[in-house]
This record gives sequence, C-alpha cells and structure tokens, in this order.
Amino acid sequence: MGIEDRNGSLGSTFESIARPFFVSRFGGALLLWVFLAAGSATPAKAQQETEASPPAREPAPPPAPSDSLQGDSLAGGPTNAVRSARLTYLAQGVVLVDRGDGSGTEPAQQNMALAQGTRLTSTENGEAEIEFEDGSVVRLTPNSSINLDYLGARESGNATRLHVLRGLAYLELRASKTALFMVQAGGDSFWPVENATVRVNLDDPPAVISVLDGNIHVEHIPLPAGQNSKDGSAAAAEGFRTNVHAGESLRSDVNDPSRYFLTDSVPPETWDNWNEARDQAAADQIAGSTLVRNGYAGSQGYGWSDLDANGTWYNQPEAGPVWQPDEALAADFDPYGYGSWTYFGNVGYSWASGYAWGWTPY
Repeated sequence: MGIEDRNGSLGSTFESIARPFFVSRFGGALLLWVFLAAGSATPAKAQQETEASPPAREPAPPPAPSDSLQGDSLAGGPTNAVRSARLTYLAQGVVLVDRGDGSGTEPAQQNMALAQGTRLTSTENGEAEIEFEDGSVVRLTPNSSINLDYLGARESGNATRLHVLRGLAYLELRASKTALFMVQAGGDSFWPVENATVRVNLDDPPAVISVLDGNIHVEHIPLPAGQNSKDGSAAAAEGFRTNVHAGESLRSDVNDPSRYFLTDSVPPETWDNWNEARDQAAADQIAGSTLVRNGYAGSQGYGWSDLDANGTWYNQPEAGPVWQPDEALAADFDPYGYGSWTYFGNVGYSWASGYAWGWTPY
C-alpha cells in the first residue's frame, strides 16, 4: 500500500376495474394505468515527518456544485416543484427520521418521502437506503446518520447537497450537468466527476473517503463564518482541491488544512459485501425491466423497476399498458392495508406503502 502525504493546492385509488390513476409525487405528475383483478496513492514512498512536494497539477475540476447548491448558478429560474427523496429500503433494527421542524424523531417507514432538512439516523442493527430521481443512491449501515441539507429544483435540473454526520455510508452517485450532487463529510466536500461509488467512514473524524468505482472531486476549504470560497481570501486558499480515483482513499490532515493523505488502496470493510448485495439486487431488477417504463418515467424514473419486478403489465384496448401487482391475485388484497400516512413538510400527508412497489402508484 502506497501512501502520499500531500500539500494540496487550492485551485390514488385502486379499484376492481381498469382506470387511469394520476400520481402526483409533489409536483412531478405522471399517468399510470393500474389494474386490479376483481376479487383477487501511487506506489510512492510513505512520507513521514517531511512535507511532501505538491502533487502534479490535475486537470481543472468541474464547476463547483457548491455554488449551484446555494440556488444561484443553475440556469433557469426556480420551479414550483417540491422535491423528495425516496426511502427505498429498511431492514433489521430501528431507523429514525427527524424532519428538522422541531417535532422530534419518529420511526422511518419504507417508501417514506424525505424532504429537504430531513435527518435519517440508523440505530444498532438499523439499515437504510435512499434513492434520488437520477438514480443516485445512499445507503446507511448501523449507527450512522445523514442530513438532506438541500433539495433544489430549477428548470434546468436538480441540485442536491447531502451531509454525512457520522458512521459508515455508501453512495452511488450519478454525474450529470443538470443534476448536481454534492456530499459533505466532516470538513470535506465531494461530488462525482463521473459516475462513482464512494464509501465514507466517519466513525472517527476526519472522514476517510474511499472511491470504489469512478472518479470524484474533493475539496477541503476551511472558512471563517460568513465567508465563501468565491471571495479569493487567504483563508480560503489554505485548503486543498484534488481528484480521487477508483481504488484510492483520502483523509484530511487534522493538523494542517492544506494537506491530506492519499492511499492507493481501499481497505475492506465488513459492510462492503452488503453494499455489493444491494447493488446486485438492483442490477437484477434492471435486467428484468420492461420497455413500458420508457414511455412514462421521465425525470421521475425512480421506483419503476419495482413495478417490473413485482407485477405484470397488460395491454388493454383504448387504455394502453396496464399494471397489476402480484399481491392483487389474493382475494383479500387491500392496497391500503400495508403502510401508513406520513407527513411531508408543507405539502401535507402522503401514503407510505409497505409494499416494495409502493412508491410510484401512490
């Protein structure tokens, strides 16, 4: 394992007949026909006490999404859309939701809509997965916590800022010019340069940021209160910017904000297998996907693979593609018999279905 010590440079209703079912997931309206059957580091030498030479100059980093995430840089004005992330998966122990409105915490529920400002915390044995519109995914292992700092929607695309507060998290991030995604962990911020899989370990600060696949851009810019990275101040110049590639891990130097440690390996974690299993499950769903979703998904595409995996599409005259969940074959099936009503910010209550397919239809 090579180690580099770098001095960084800053540079809804179901019925027993076929009928149109309009789904409005807080501003992203789409039409779904639902049918229910009636009655049924390079290998460099380790640097010890001496200061390392500055690294070779990297290509210019992509535009900093931190600017866009303040709501100014995305072209086009704001829209009336209200964004939400989907709580896709829960398992084992308790996962808690804090909406950031002073109401305290409550147990999380599968298919719960998560608004800006929401904090998600997994207790002992708790596991959770969050999905975003562009397919980006965040997974929490036990005793971990994240906060959805910003969910912005503009005519040209979405901007997301997520904060890893503690614990171990896995992030599958999609790189896009129109859907910007930034992650903060301790004093570090990063975003994907290309599609990337990242593991963040913040059990003990500073965060260890490991790139399992792809390429990310990392910044550490310590700033006094009230300043921002665009003012060109000396304080801002004390940090670093660098790219981290697949198979590398980065950790900031807590004694010098302009330095970081980069290793050319990713030490294994016991939860890596769990993350890979979740990836495989998602890949299996995609492999079994139908062409029907291509006519509906649009920018609200998350959740559609669950329909293909948990039901059947039929072609109905004058109605087009019609979907039926597998559970509908049971005579006692109740579409509102599994789940509960949950409160979503200023929008009101929405139904969080306990069924794996229960995001898109509701």
